[in-house]
Amino acid sequence: MYGWIITKEFFGNDINYLLLTILATLLTIIIVLVFCRVNNLVQLAPLLMLFAVFILAYFLKFFIIVNLMINNEEEYIGYLVSPHIVEFLNKDNLLRSYKLTMYGYAAFCFSVIITYFVIFKSGQYILKQNITSEFMNKKYIVIYFSVCFLLIVISSLLSINYRVGIHGGEALELPFKLNAIIHYFRLFSFYFILLIVSWTDNKKHEILWITSVGMLAFYAISQIIVEASRGALMSSFAIPLGVIWFVSNKFSRKRWIFILSSIVLTMIFRPIFTAYRIIQNNFDLGIIANINELYNYKYYLDIGSMAYQGIYYLFNELLFRIIGIDSVLYFSNLTTVKIDIPWIVSVILGTENFSGRFTQEIVGYGETITTHYAAPSLIGGLYWMGGFIGIVIGVMIITIITQYLWRRVISSNWMTNRLILIMIVFMVLRIGIEGAFDGIIREVFMSVVIAVFFEYICRSNNPFKIDVPARSHAVC
Repeated sequence: MYGWIITKEFFGNDINYLLLTILATLLTIIIVLVFCRVNNLVQLAPLLMLFAVFILAYFLKFFIIVNLMINNEEEYIGYLVSPHIVEFLNKDNLLRSYKLTMYGYAAFCFSVIITYFVIFKSGQYILKQNITSEFMNKKYIVIYFSVCFLLIVISSLLSINYRVGIHGGEALELPFKLNAIIHYFRLFSFYFILLIVSWTDNKKHEILWITSVGMLAFYAISQIIVEASRGALMSSFAIPLGVIWFVSNKFSRKRWIFILSSIVLTMIFRPIFTAYRIIQNNFDLGIIANINELYNYKYYLDIGSMAYQGIYYLFNELLFRIIGIDSVLYFSNLTTVKIDIPWIVSVILGTENFSGRFTQEIVGYGETITTHYAAPSLIGGLYWMGGFIGIVIGVMIITIITQYLWRRVISSNWMTNRLILIMIVFMVLRIGIEGAFDGIIREVFMSVVIAVFFEYICRSNNPFKIDVPARSHAVC
């Protein structure tokens, strides 16, 4: 309601805007009360993530955009998102985007109530504790670490050489699906490191745990180098560790500080990561051109300016990395949507370039842009595929299914259940933040294959020499 108070005059005290804001406030109060009735927040992880996305990426960002417009800073919004968004920044488009958001938010809140009375009332579930082994085979662990290290190094060299997966740049299309093979080699190493981190997180294996965390940091750094990713330190290091400690109830004051420090480091080094991305994507332009490009980013390195006012702008820039209402604005003029089932299926299967088409046709970059793909967001992507009905049904399906899978995994006897929970978290973030429906079936399939493979290795060969108890007590 506070956001409405400071922005109501901008919309001319529009009654629809008031009613939508009251509805959003009431729904938020109800959902918070539902969350408070659940004893263990671990049980709510997917719901909490989606709730945070709605609050931050849609409502908070909406009020920030309106406030910037009130202060005549439309160009700054274009800088944060895309210059193309400026032409969509008007009262009618903002209200329509707000309305589209409310369809999704209402569907989400209804889904939370359903899951509470159907899933949570059916019984409590608690993640089993780690097995502590008396006989860790250090020789095997060294071999596994060595294999992971080699996979990361080799895949990094191949990725840099052939520009596979680089952000903001055009990659070479390699034969024999080598692009996908390199990508999944890296993904396999990433999940295997996380498995070791989750298994060794106890005092008896402290050295192995520190080593595995160091290996995870090495992977995150390689992501920065390979993909020119400015958020790799968070997405490949801080978030996975945070999820492991969250679901295991192993957060401590020091670990909170550790995670927050990683986030702060990401913010501090973001200018350097940005400069590195420019070098990566313009290395063929010559040294002089690169220096000119870097000169345009000189204010990033002005520590005094950042201390005085840069933190505010840096916060806005990081917030706008969570895709939400800004992408919905591009659909505000799209008043009618034709539901094309074959196209939707092709998007889900990955045969249609969903983000590429959104960037070129909806955002307006045109067909000549092939090196940058914008994300349509959860609400925007669902609206594009199915209109208002697509938003409601899509949000409900995503919310209920992810929460159901979370419950099934967290209460299972799988030895890799923590790893599967991390996979679910990444899937929820990928869909919830970006609306990245491209090839979602393929990504789910590969995650299942990796999880089943690790589970098979753990149960059949018992590579860590862990004394596995009876199935009813077996845990990660």
